[in-house]
Amino acid sequence: MRRTFEVTDDSGFLALVDHHAYQGFVHADWTYDTLLDHFRAAITERSLLVWGTGREDVWTVDVVVDGLAPPTGFRRTIGPIHVTAGQLHLTNYESLTMAAQFGQVRLPEPHLPGPGFRATYRNVRLSDRAAR
Repeated sequence: MRRTFEVTDDSGFLALVDHHAYQGFVHADWTYDTLLDHFRAAITERSLLVWGTGREDVWTVDVVVDGLAPPTGFRRTIGPIHVTAGQLHLTNYESLTMAAQFGQVRLPEPHLPGPGFRATYRNVRLSDRAAR
């Protein structure tokens, strides 16, 4: 299965989230250190996988499940993530921080089907905007 998503990135970070298991709320007055501790705990629990994109942009993300691996890129992140209810959510740092600050914020759809998998993130090429 292959799906393509576009996601905005205003901070240089994207993430895969098992939003059924990930507890997004940290505190109304979270700090960067408390947020990083929260992310580390979620990564250890395998409900979150965060990676740096290298810069702000609108990214086109191809998600391939049980298919050929993407070509080698110039940046890569590999990590395990559980899928507790058959869905994952691709999101950005901005959405994660909104959920961290406001308890009523729930991370939105779309979702990726599957019981669990090992995620690989690769920057294959610079966007057209960066090449100008």
